[in-house]
Amino acid sequence: MIIQHSVFLWPITVTVFFAVILIYVLGVYIVSALSPMLKTEKQAAPFTDRRRSERFEVRLPVLVYGYKADEEPFSENATVRQMSPHGGLVALATGVQVGQELLLETSGAQHLRQSCRVARVGTSDGLTKDVAFQFAPPAAEVWLARAKSS
Repeated sequence: MIIQHSVFLWPITVTVFFAVILIYVLGVYIVSALSPMLKTEKQAAPFTDRRRSERFEVRLPVLVYGYKADEEPFSENATVRQMSPHGGLVALATGVQVGQELLLETSGAQHLRQSCRVARVGTSDGLTKDVAFQFAPPAAEVWLARAKSS
């Protein structure tokens, strides 16, 4: 039996055509229904600032103490660029990790020492990385007064 002369050729062709159309329509429907769920969180929700207090632009020289990943202690002269009662931003050349404990110390007449934790390690300029830190207990206002006066 040759398929060209079959009585079933026309019904099979029409059935295949409608099946392809149905599959296409269902595919478009499924993709459009799932697309809101496939969006990333950044696309779905607007940016919100999660800081508990306002940061101030400062230039406060500090000595940063901590331990490297191999448990070797380090100290580094650095500059705090932003500060708030709850934390700040410092540029460090030494590699640190989120959650790591650090100790910040200032020199001069008002010698201050405060422990903190690394909250985020950000972008770098090639030599240093922006390290956001948060104070264990919120820092005394004397830190901000010292930062603003330097």
